[in-house]
Amino acid sequence: MAQKHGGVFTTLIDGFVSSNTVPAENIGGLVFDIGGRTNPFTGFTTAQEKLGNRQVVEVNSVDDLAALGIEEGVEAFMNGVPYYHIAKFFAVAGEGQRLFIMFADCTSNFDAIEDLQVAAKGLCFQIGLWTEKELFKKVNDSLAINDWVANVQSVAEKLGGRIVKKGSNYINYDGNAQASILINANPGYIGGETPVVEINLATLPNAIAEMPYVSLLLGQESSDGIHAMQLLNTHQCPVGNIGLAMGVLAVAPVECSMGWVQNFNLYNFCQAIELGFGNLAVTGSGSTIAWAANASFTNIDTLSYTKRSTQLVEKGYNILTNYDGFENGTFFSSDSTLTTGDYESISRCRTMSKTRRLIRMALLKYTNAPLKANATTGLLSANTLTTIKNDVVGAIDEGMVDPGTTNAQISGRTVDIDANQNVIKTHELLIDYGIVPVAEARMIKVTGHFTLSTR
Repeated sequence: MAQKHGGVFTTLIDGFVSSNTVPAENIGGLVFDIGGRTNPFTGFTTAQEKLGNRQVVEVNSVDDLAALGIEEGVEAFMNGVPYYHIAKFFAVAGEGQRLFIMFADCTSNFDAIEDLQVAAKGLCFQIGLWTEKELFKKVNDSLAINDWVANVQSVAEKLGGRIVKKGSNYINYDGNAQASILINANPGYIGGETPVVEINLATLPNAIAEMPYVSLLLGQESSDGIHAMQLLNTHQCPVGNIGLAMGVLAVAPVECSMGWVQNFNLYNFCQAIELGFGNLAVTGSGSTIAWAANASFTNIDTLSYTKRSTQLVEKGYNILTNYDGFENGTFFSSDSTLTTGDYESISRCRTMSKTRRLIRMALLKYTNAPLKANATTGLLSANTLTTIKNDVVGAIDEGMVDPGTTNAQISGRTVDIDANQNVIKTHELLIDYGIVPVAEARMIKVTGHFTLSTR
């Protein structure tokens, strides 16, 4: 058997019912796609020097931004969009968090996501992508998700390996730097249409596909300042909410949905909310560009619960929303990924990613190590198997807790090592583990009635 580069590799199976460094789940990255802009660094010398060559920079505070040429206001670099999102991130997550940022032309591909994760040494649990690319395309008379979204999934698979369905013959053990990718794109512009025609929410396509690493975000803060930034974006791309989402995930333990009402109320950071598209009509151009009188941004309060649910959330979009009867509340509706099954939510993916990272770190010491075998059978000895299994179990039990607490992030676990595998011959050790996730009530249904008795 030819020599191979050793290591510890894990693959994910969709179908969980069948069968010592703790990862820093708060670490994230932000990629700003500048491919839709012509010479975006012109006039911004500091930004060009610090960020112009796809440099990856770690920031830990809003105070770090000035030295990078990232400032506030529509006259600033990228008309203030990067500053806005990074500032929202730190407002939600708190100063001192670790955030890696990168500005890259993603016109041809999304290798920038991989480059950022590599530069961050694989530490990012979640990566945000802000892009002015069109989210939708026309197919005959209908809308469909643009092809580039699947390309993002492909990049994520390079980082974290492909999630395969139970029973498939395709197994991919590559990828030890898993990350959930959250996307803000332009849902209000369909290529070739100027000005943008009004988009009927009922016509938005179902976004669910086989893309478990990818999530789509819709919505933004509703304010004059946001509209001023949006007006100058390419094709009036909405400013979006990627900073808020990344901020929530920086403080949310892996098992927690960013839509958890009790813990993640964003009202202090975003009081009024809208989708940011509808009829993005403008008048003039260049220095005279302005919003047309009939421009509309679809304030969330104009959409009933039923419309939000059936036209947006049930189709796989994560939106900023509020709840009837709940004053002073701004929340994410959900944490959906673009798939069904075990990995249908960001929290499920982050939970599994954390276990994979923990187990890999626990097992790396066994790579190329001498493992005692039974002299009669040539198979690994019982003591060897028990030691390795205990290391895996210990890594899960000790590491799968909310940071700084003893609160378990899973409901249970199982680890199995086949005692009949011949490692002397194959030089491979196969280990299987499963976790029981925590439950999550996405809907709570209550019946009420009059009664003649309270027994």
